[in-house]
Amino acid sequence: NPQVEFLNYEPSLADSDRGGDGNFRFIRESSGAQTKIMYSDIVFVEAQENYVRLVTTSKSYIIHATMSSFVDSLPEEYVVRVHRSYAVGIKHIKNIVDGSVVLEGSDMAVPVGRSYKAKMKEFFDELCSKYQ
Repeated sequence: NPQVEFLNYEPSLADSDRGGDGNFRFIRESSGAQTKIMYSDIVFVEAQENYVRLVTTSKSYIIHATMSSFVDSLPEEYVVRVHRSYAVGIKHIKNIVDGSVVLEGSDMAVPVGRSYKAKMKEFFDELCSKYQ
């Protein structure tokens, strides 16, 4: 995959007027094309040295960014960090088994790091309490 740039985008009131909800960012591909990425389409993010691999429901992108800066730029209601090298799209979590997050559609198991286990438990307890 060629490298792409994740563009900074602040949703404006004008987006709401046009029916937008601000739940997306644009990336600039090597061809110069700008592509809209919906946060809810993010399946997972994987650290790869000074880059991250962003995997969406339709395509995979390589972005020049550190894992921390990239994940911190995403809304926490869509993506949760589960490991030093991984963050997952909340919508795409199938289940959590034996210290791994299993993703829907692929049955890919992403490891949950020791330092993230307490945060994951707290996150899912809070999520479950919303739907009881």
